[in-house]
Amino acid sequence: MKANELQVAVDVGARTHRVAVGDGCGRLLEEFDLEHTAAGFAGFFIRIERLRGRRSAPVAVAMEGFNGWARPLDRQVLEHGWKLYNVNNLKLARYKEIFPAPAKTDAIDARRILELFRLRGDLAVARGVLQEIVAVTQETERLKRLTRRRRQLVNEKVRVLNRMQSDLQAVCPGLLAITAQADNLWFLSLLSAREDMRRLGRPAPDFAARARRRGARLLREDRGLAARSALLARGRVGGSDDRGRCAARARTQGRDCRARSTHRAAHRELRDGAAAAHDSGLRSNLRR
Repeated sequence: MKANELQVAVDVGARTHRVAVGDGCGRLLEEFDLEHTAAGFAGFFIRIERLRGRRSAPVAVAMEGFNGWARPLDRQVLEHGWKLYNVNNLKLARYKEIFPAPAKTDAIDARRILELFRLRGDLAVARGVLQEIVAVTQETERLKRLTRRRRQLVNEKVRVLNRMQSDLQAVCPGLLAITAQADNLWFLSLLSAREDMRRLGRPAPDFAARARRRGARLLREDRGLAARSALLARGRVGGSDDRGRCAARARTQGRDCRARSTHRAAHRELRDGAAAAHDSGLRSNLRR
């Protein structure tokens, strides 16, 4: 406990925060509401600076929800050079169970946080409730934000995938047997190929003919590209300008050829997966 320390407790809300200010001796100096706006933050720092100037004391701020609903107030506190403490919600709840309050209000919660400043060095249950936050570099803060966002996206993907697998097991048992992982691109394309899943095993009547025509056209284009590339390599194309244009055209067509090859590989994988589903008796399961 520091008698000359100006201690600020912030009970964080969605749009309004409750602030309680006290000294190191346990006296309550001021209470007020803080709007979660730029004007509200500016007023907060003006009031705390005025109190600090009167007492010539260092400032320590404790708040719930560091890097959560408290943003950007927590970052601005660190930029002012004040000490910042994060309130451990689990330990705070334990402290409230042992020392219950007559009611549950934002004002009472802010005062309870203020009590922890005074009791953290004397009471065992109050130790560890306030955890000091150390300022980090901008690069570290950006990395933490990115990793936190990535973890959220991964958790969301797992939830969606588990729900999809559960639904597939309920409506068409055996469909998951054709793939090792349900998040494969070809498998997702297979599921989205028809609005009615009972039509997955029923290709269009002209599917084979269209596939043969498309394959023949791609083969002709590939052979033509190979012939032009061979002529360019042997120098049988016209002048330097013609050779430059042909080379640029060959590079463009080469990229198109690689894209078509990738498309054909994905198509073969999708076709093989559909064939495996058909062979394993998937058609009978889907009809049911």
